[in-house]
Amino acid sequence: MSLQFLHQTTSGIVQSQTFQFGITSVPTAIQGWITTNPRQTALLISSGILNVTPATLTSPLLATMGFGASGPIAGSVAASLQSMVGNVGAHSTFAYLQSAAMGGYGVATVNGIVQACAMISTAAVTAYSSLA
Repeated sequence: MSLQFLHQTTSGIVQSQTFQFGITSVPTAIQGWITTNPRQTALLISSGILNVTPATLTSPLLATMGFGASGPIAGSVAASLQSMVGNVGAHSTFAYLQSAAMGGYGVATVNGIVQACAMISTAAVTAYSSLA
């Protein structure tokens, strides 16, 4: 058996097994549910995105609050919070948020909380949909 023969055989298999998806190929029952429940659909899609990539929310949110990569940004909400708190204790809420912004131990915790909230909202939408 030659390498060229194997390549021709496998490329034919791969080409015939290609999965193609488009909005027009969605089954009509699903299209009907999406049409009648656009808000629930949007919430389920956003929850799915947050479950897979929670940093799409946490990174911009932390930056907006003023938690920077080198510490709280002057004049921001984070700087105001730090001035109110005074000495920030290790493993406090503020410390976890700052650590997450700096890429430290807080990343897993903050992202995990976002993922848990996304799962809870998905469960709530599913429960609401089954009751309606």
